[in-house]
Amino acid sequence: MAVALGRPTAVQLSGGRVALFAEGHVATDVVRFEQRADAALRSRDGAACAEAASAYGGELLPQARYEEWTQARRDQLRFRYGELLRLSGQWERLVEVDPADEPAYRELIRATLTEGNRHPAIRWYGRLRTHLEHEFGVPPSPQTESLHAECVAALEPASTAFIGRQVELARAAAALAAAERGELGALAPFSESPTAKPSTSRCP
Repeated sequence: MAVALGRPTAVQLSGGRVALFAEGHVATDVVRFEQRADAALRSRDGAACAEAASAYGGELLPQARYEEWTQARRDQLRFRYGELLRLSGQWERLVEVDPADEPAYRELIRATLTEGNRHPAIRWYGRLRTHLEHEFGVPPSPQTESLHAECVAALEPASTAFIGRQVELARAAAALAAAERGELGALAPFSESPTAKPSTSRCP
């Protein structure tokens, strides 16, 4: 067999184990990613981190997800990938990797607020709040709540259709705040046709 492989030492038997190309160097995508990631993280350069992040091949050995010997290594690689995304400002990809990364959500909320898109900002908040409450039983931090309050403060009460439950809640909060200030406004149920029954919505 060793002759067929082209090297006399291609197959070695030692201590009851068979080694294939024991003297050779095996390069893997995991090692290449780690090398590129470590260099980029040392440089703290956003472009270099983005390039290194693109070399991430996904979850390590997903078919052996519950094998104890794979878990620490998998977590190390995921952590490196997350840091690359953070330093390169890829916030949406980062929250996909870590749905509880509150600073990443705040960056997304700030970015959409800066663009004047309050509805997406409210939805990012709602997604974070749902995950934190469901997984950890805790609310978002005061810093995140402050950003959410900024989103809600500029919303005007509206009688048009609400878009998503988080936006509906935000508009309701704005209407209630306006009522407390003595301003005129109303919350009306929205229906698709004049004869349809008013729809109801439950909080997530």
